[in-house]
Amino acid sequence: MQWIDARRKLPTSAHSVLVFNKFSDFVEIASYFEEERRWMCWGDDPKNKNSQGVVTHWMPLPEPPKGHDDA
Repeated sequence: MQWIDARRKLPTSAHSVLVFNKFSDFVEIASYFEEERRWMCWGDDPKNKNSQGVVTHWMPLPEPPKGHDDA
């Protein structure tokens, strides 16, 4: 997978993707909400639920492992 520059292309609204958060230098799961023009990140830090303007790159989530529903 390749990182996608968020300045050039944004994901489909409300789909979860991996994002790079430039202020905290880590990867997290987020969704972009087109109608509100903002990112909603789902990191462990409760203070970091809205990272609007912080996401620089994103990529689709990988496929789940085969047999993940057998657990």
